[in-house]
Amino acid sequence: GPPGAGKTKIITLLAQSYNAVIMKTNVERCIKQMTEYHIDVAPTIAKPFIVLLDEVDESINKIFLKPSEMLSSANALVSSLNPDEDEKISKRTWNQLFDNINDGMYPYTMFILISNLTKVEIDKMNNSLLREGRINLHVQMTKDSVIFN
Repeated sequence: GPPGAGKTKIITLLAQSYNAVIMKTNVERCIKQMTEYHIDVAPTIAKPFIVLLDEVDESINKIFLKPSEMLSSANALVSSLNPDEDEKISKRTWNQLFDNINDGMYPYTMFILISNLTKVEIDKMNNSLLREGRINLHVQMTKDSVIFN
C-alpha cells in the first residue's frame, strides 16, 4: 500500500498482540544474517519472532534491473557509497531464503514483506517471486480499505 496506509502500524499492533519480538530489516540483510537473528531471538510459541522485510520492491529491483539502470537510480548511488548496505541479491538467493522459510528452518517466525507497490505491479517485474505457495497471504492496503487475497 501507499505511504500512510498503516502498514507498519498494523505490524506493530500484531507484535503487541502476540507478545512478539519484531525486527525491521531488508531482504539483503535477512539473506545474509537470518540464522544468526533467529538464534539470537530464540523465538517460542509464547514469544514469536516477526521479521519485517521493508521496501521489498527495492530488493526485487536489485534482482532484475541491469547494472546501468541500477547506477542511474538514487538508491543505488547511496548504496555504492555505503558498500556494507549493498549486499548481493539474486533470484537464486531470494528463492533460497524463501525455500528455507517454507522448509521450517525458522520456527515461530512470521515474515512480513512490505512494499508501496501493489502485487500486480510486483508481478509485472517477475510473477514467480511472490507466487502462491511462497507467500501465504497478500494484503492490499489503501488509506480507505484493506483487501485480503
